[in-house]
Amino acid sequence: MNILVKDQITRDIFLASALLNGTLLIFTGIVIPKLPPVIPLLYSRPWGEEQLTPQLFALALPLSLFIFLLLNLLLGRKLSNNLSLDDSKGAKDTQQTGQKQILLILRTLSVTSLFATIVGSITLLRITLPVV
Repeated sequence: MNILVKDQITRDIFLASALLNGTLLIFTGIVIPKLPPVIPLLYSRPWGEEQLTPQLFALALPLSLFIFLLLNLLLGRKLSNNLSLDDSKGAKDTQQTGQKQILLILRTLSVTSLFATIVGSITLLRITLPVV
C-alpha cells in the first residue's frame, strides 16, 4: 500500500518523523499548562525580558515542524508519482538516471524532515524541561 510514497526507505523515514512529531505535539500539550506564564524562547534577543514569550508560543516549534513535514510529504508524493521502481532492462540510461535523481530527492526530503524534527525536539526539551 503506497499511501505516502513508493519507496519503502523514504516511507519509513517519513513515518518515523511523523511519529516523533506527533509525540512532540502531545508532549507540548501536556507541558504547556505546567509552564510559567512567560518562557524564554527568543534567544536571539538580549538577555532578560526581551527573550520572554507567552507559554502558548511553545506550540510554535512543533506546529512549524509539522507544517514542514507536511510540505515535504506533499512534495515527496508528487515526485513519487513520477518514480518507477521496477528495473526493466529495456529502460534507457537517461530514464534510469532520472529515476535515481528522483529517488535521491525523495530520500533527501524525508531525511531533512526527520533531522528537523529531531533538532526541534531537542530544542523544545531543553527549553521546557528546566522550567517544568
